[in-house]
Amino acid sequence: MLKTALAAAILATFPLSAVASCPGEGSSRSLYSDHPTALVFVNQASSPEDYISVYWLDYDGNRQHYFDLFPGERKRQETFLTHPWVVTFPVPGGGEVCYGVIQPLAQTGQVVIR
Repeated sequence: MLKTALAAAILATFPLSAVASCPGEGSSRSLYSDHPTALVFVNQASSPEDYISVYWLDYDGNRQHYFDLFPGERKRQETFLTHPWVVTFPVPGGGEVCYGVIQPLAQTGQVVIR
């Protein structure tokens, strides 16, 4: 059971505008791998087509696709304190909508998408 209600610092949340990158993403990148932590991603969307895509921002700030998460699914992702993550929604016909850039906290946190 998670001990924190605040899962991670969400640097930007913009679910209604289709953008190529999330605000704040361009200045974010992974730094060090010396403080392990974890994030638990939970997709509570109601429609089957409301899956999310989760990307790790590597040491150069480039997205690395890690997984897609469908409604009702959850996934624990081991990570490090200075490793940001990007969450997006697909747009019918192509493209993505930014949900936000997620910065892990020192303790395991939960990122709930509704």
